[in-house]
Amino acid sequence: YARYETALQNQLHRALGSLERLQRQRLGDHVPAPGRLDVTLDVAGGDVRDVTVDETDEGVSISIRDIHFKPDQAELLPGETVRLDSIARALKTVGEGTIKVVGHTADVGKPEGQYVLSVERAKAIIEEMVRRGIPAERFIYEGKGGTEPVESNETEEGRAANRRVEFIILGG
Repeated sequence: YARYETALQNQLHRALGSLERLQRQRLGDHVPAPGRLDVTLDVAGGDVRDVTVDETDEGVSISIRDIHFKPDQAELLPGETVRLDSIARALKTVGEGTIKVVGHTADVGKPEGQYVLSVERAKAIIEEMVRRGIPAERFIYEGKGGTEPVESNETEEGRAANRRVEFIILGG
């Protein structure tokens, strides 16, 4: 776990450093630097699997893959507590910026149902973050349904990877 924790911290620092450089290039050096993310994930006694950090055009994305909800519902299963606690701790260190939560589903069933479910799940994640002390006004949400798969929907493993939630720390 310690190796995973260090790797995730390093990814977050690199991504936020790149975001800071991009903002300075766009806005000039007179703009104060965004808050630095100095996160320590508590992995002792827990499993923080399937969490990735990437830079995007919008900001820094923290993605939780294979998040476990009740089938076809927006109710999280109890086993997600450790990952959500870790993400909440990380988000609390970011500062006061806006965080967009994007829900994704596997491409199974009707697209309209996938979209509605992805929105409901994004809202459920925001509720969990608010319960963990992050102000609700910091969040916006979006549902993508099954329109942006990261894996094939032909296998259970692929569908599991596509059921995910992304937190995007908006960069500007």
